[in-house]
Amino acid sequence: MDKRNHLVLSKKPYQDYHFRCCIPKDLEKYFNQKEFRVSLKGHSYPQCKIISNNLYDNAIQIFNKIREGHMSEITLQDVKDILRDKVKQTIQHINHYDNDTNKYDEEVLNERIHQSSEKEKILKERLKTNYTVTVAQIEKEIDRILNSKNLKSDKKNVDYKGLVRKWTDLKLIRETWKKELLEGQVRYEEEYLTELEDNWKIGLLENDSNEVGVITKQPQVTQTQVLKPTIQTTPSVSSPLFSEMYHKHIQRMRDNRRREDTICETIQTYKGVIEL
Repeated sequence: MDKRNHLVLSKKPYQDYHFRCCIPKDLEKYFNQKEFRVSLKGHSYPQCKIISNNLYDNAIQIFNKIREGHMSEITLQDVKDILRDKVKQTIQHINHYDNDTNKYDEEVLNERIHQSSEKEKILKERLKTNYTVTVAQIEKEIDRILNSKNLKSDKKNVDYKGLVRKWTDLKLIRETWKKELLEGQVRYEEEYLTELEDNWKIGLLENDSNEVGVITKQPQVTQTQVLKPTIQTTPSVSSPLFSEMYHKHIQRMRDNRRREDTICETIQTYKGVIEL
């Protein structure tokens, strides 16, 4: 959050000063917004400037406490993961540096090698004469990475101190690797890691998986259930016999006051059917 942008003037007709607080990007998920404002109630500009500066400092402290509450302590495993990523970035950097160099021009090639040597000398001199300030700048670079991984930047943590030291070593070694590559000494990534591991002894080349050995994943065989064809059969319904049912129909005819001769004819017809 930039101090220059946290004091703003509201729109007309009720113009007064507001403290505007921009939420850091890594904390937006906890606030569900990108900024908030606090009215300073019509105070003069000098007063509002003092108040907003105090609010700014308080907001920074609150943000840091929120980060600490959701962050984990850095461990040796975190150090190894971060250094591996940094080594890969470093190798990409020196390869770009090498590919961008016109090696067919000996003068240009020697100048590029000289530039790398000078960078290495300057960094060594800064570490020698102004160690605290130089390391503080390196720590800022590391802290940004730790914040993105929700890891605490605890300067008293021994693993944090180790990361700073190795990060510093890598900055110096990078210039040496540049010169070697320009001189035609091409190496695999594993060879660079091996060189660092020989100096650091932190298990940079170890497989940190909990699995022992290599597990070959067998192809999964899915057993398909063979479905037998289902033959739908009409359920057998035991229908009542006609000889048992026609009496009800005759009774219904009598209930409806049908003529007796008609009823008698119907009875004779039903009996004929039954005999069939």
